[in-house]
Amino acid sequence: PNGPVDRQIGLLRLERPDGSLIALVANYAIHGTVLGGTNRLISGDVTGIVAEYVESKTGVPMLFINGAEGNIAPRYSTRADFATSHMDEFETLLGDKILAANNSIQTTTAAVTLSIGKTFIETPRKAELGWIDELKDYSRVSSSGAQLVRIPVASLMINQDTVIWAAPVELFCEIATEVRETSPFKNTFYFGLTNGSLLYLPTKKAFAEGGYEPNVSPFTDQAEEDFTSGVVQHILGLYHR
Repeated sequence: PNGPVDRQIGLLRLERPDGSLIALVANYAIHGTVLGGTNRLISGDVTGIVAEYVESKTGVPMLFINGAEGNIAPRYSTRADFATSHMDEFETLLGDKILAANNSIQTTTAAVTLSIGKTFIETPRKAELGWIDELKDYSRVSSSGAQLVRIPVASLMINQDTVIWAAPVELFCEIATEVRETSPFKNTFYFGLTNGSLLYLPTKKAFAEGGYEPNVSPFTDQAEEDFTSGVVQHILGLYHR
């Protein structure tokens, strides 16, 4: 409860020329773990419940894309079933916040320019860790013999004021927050768990503390520095194109 948390909600509103709503894309960092392992019902968990609620109020589809949720659990977590989950409270806790943002958002422009980018960021691989052949494109041996993980980072620049960047990791929220605070763009959104998953990318502090996420991560405590620096350089390159 006293740890770091990213409370920013990112929202993209898609409109027709007459201003009527086509769809919403919401971006927020939260684990979908309100329900725990004893639940046997198929569910979209918190993200599905929130999307369904917003759609019922707006009458249009909403795509929920997770953010840097690597170390962010929902307020109620790993509950046994819906009866004890408090799931409906997230309609107010998160759904109403998305609706409020939708009601206040301003149209950026009628003319939209999109520009895509991609880069790989390399960082050491954890010692003694194997690597399956299906992921060979995401691993490399350096000239010094060091085993490296190659993390793909994709980006989408919308006009000159918004950038979305994405990676196939469960990123700790402090890293995405630092990137956002460093970014020259007015709006900077991180889309997590995109195009597969290379598991958790924790902070250096988290590696020192230990626990589940650092233990199962393929990275080392150098990952935070390497990844943050690489993403910032990529975003700056987009901005100065």
